[in-house]
Amino acid sequence: ADGEYYMGEICRLGDEDGDPDYEQACIHYSPALNCGNYQALSRLQDAAEKLNDEHWLEFIERYKEKF
Repeated sequence: ADGEYYMGEICRLGDEDGDPDYEQACIHYSPALNCGNYQALSRLQDAAEKLNDEHWLEFIERYKEKF
């Protein structure tokens, strides 16, 4: 879980050119969240909102409904 979270952080914060990859960040944050890293939820939501990606925003809402 922690490895996926930190890979998401690397993607969200940007590559060597400083360009963030929010889609890849979401891809890493979601398994981190599913494995119990709850910090990933706020990061996933932030990246999904920046992408304005309906898939990830719905994923977050479904996850929140469980708890």
